[in-house]
Amino acid sequence: MTWRTEQAWNVTKTLGRKMGLHKPYWTILYLLDALSQKTAGDVPVHRDVWETQYAAGKWEYLRHPAELGRYALLEGYIKKLGLKRILDIGCGEGILLEYLWPYAYDLYVGVDVSATALQSAALKSGKQTRFIQADAATFQPTQSFDAVVFNESLYYLHATPLCVLEQYIPAIKPNGYLLISLFMETKRNQKIDKQLKNCPWLQLVYEITATAVNKQGRILTWRCSVWRPNRQTEKCAA
Repeated sequence: MTWRTEQAWNVTKTLGRKMGLHKPYWTILYLLDALSQKTAGDVPVHRDVWETQYAAGKWEYLRHPAELGRYALLEGYIKKLGLKRILDIGCGEGILLEYLWPYAYDLYVGVDVSATALQSAALKSGKQTRFIQADAATFQPTQSFDAVVFNESLYYLHATPLCVLEQYIPAIKPNGYLLISLFMETKRNQKIDKQLKNCPWLQLVYEITATAVNKQGRILTWRCSVWRPNRQTEKCAA
């Protein structure tokens, strides 16, 4: 590594820490997206950043009608496929659960790293509904599910996304699915989408793209997909 390259790398790491990002690679992708004016901040950040953002109400926009398309697609997949036991990874304040009501699910478990988000989500708790504070990258489910959902959460992980997905495969019932929604306007998310398509232990079952225009007139695109894990070829592609 040349002196100039080393200096640039150190500057990137320092900038990343100030932005709340964990790794220089994510910082680079973030900056590339920012330069192209496509970034939505869809990169891993420290837990205290989540607490601050939820406390400030930053994520209230997720209830805006512009977000309806992706939520409706996930809701439709769950209901049409008859998925009764649902694990929602990165559930936030439990907005997906609101779309599922009054669907007669047997069990809904929402997992999120933010205690502030879960304070709001906990108001929806009940006999068949519960929430757990945990890091998605290290959480180990103790029950089995018809569906494990990553609804705009996969690109926030402080770990290789495919490796995290693999650790949830044992919790999926033999006829169960992975449901994934990805916001497609950033380079990092596009890279994750490509990795999913090339993953030998994931079989794509359904995929629908949702498009909307937000209050600022910006066109938003999400890719909502259903995957069947191939348990015989599970292997993390780090």
